[in-house]
Amino acid sequence: MKYQIVSAALGSMMLTVLSVSPGFAQKPISPTRIVKEVEPNNQSASSPIGITSSRPIEIKGQMFGNDSQDLYALNVGKNIARFRVSMALPRQARWELREDRNGNRRIDRGDRIILNNRNGTVNKAGSKRYLLRIHQPASTPVGGTYRAFIQPIRRVTVKQRRVILTIISASTKRRFDLGFPGTKKSRADFYVKVDVNGKQALKTKTVKNNNRPVFNKTLVTTLPVTTQSIKYKIRLLDSDIGRDDKANISPKNSGNLLGSKHLIFRYRPATGRVSLATGHPIGRRGQAITVKGHGVFTNGIGNRERLKGIPASITFKIDHKD
Repeated sequence: MKYQIVSAALGSMMLTVLSVSPGFAQKPISPTRIVKEVEPNNQSASSPIGITSSRPIEIKGQMFGNDSQDLYALNVGKNIARFRVSMALPRQARWELREDRNGNRRIDRGDRIILNNRNGTVNKAGSKRYLLRIHQPASTPVGGTYRAFIQPIRRVTVKQRRVILTIISASTKRRFDLGFPGTKKSRADFYVKVDVNGKQALKTKTVKNNNRPVFNKTLVTTLPVTTQSIKYKIRLLDSDIGRDDKANISPKNSGNLLGSKHLIFRYRPATGRVSLATGHPIGRRGQAITVKGHGVFTNGIGNRERLKGIPASITFKIDHKD
């Protein structure tokens, strides 16, 4: 029966390298899992070596006489993010790491080469099978001992945080459409778009003929707990035939450029603070926050210019759960 002997090395060991592949790294710090070669393993690998923890692995073997090839099967667990392979080989020996796609522990044409005679790191390695092939020319066998070092790196699970933004309502006192003043057709057909960190994440339904629409639409964004702040951009639009009108919900002290009508703010979960791009606070987590568009803009010369767009207000709430 084919088998491999696995034992734990309790102390550090000195290694005499006959020949080292380019980029050879130092032997991993013990305790190291030792895997010793057991013949025959020249045509197919014996029992696979399971890699399921960050414990380093050292494979020891030798090739003499007509033994021109040794194969080792590696089964990598899904909790392993990547692993590094370093080799110490006899003169003229070569090695390669292949992805064993069909899992038969033999070299096939479909087995993609990952590393070829050069130490390196295999990324996105989890839940895959590999073949480590060590070989030398059959015509001029030199022989000798070899060692392979494998350093797995476990996948780090980062705790996630759910940031919850609720678009509650909007409001305007101005006429958006061309209908007769005071009639339904003169009222806005509002909807809201929300970008999170520069990417559109939400678009509400259109509430027709209503200058005080209620949306109550929730957007949940999942981010690592290490995220310090989240940038939101809210646009309030009036649906029309052709091009939709943008309502002005850019407040005073927003720092927006002349003509900007959107609302940009940041939420900092650590403090629960909601503030404009300028740092001006507008509320805190769990509160219903109403922001009104500012109708005029003061440029650097001191002139006052009216912003394009009809002023409106937007009401929202933001919170998070760890």
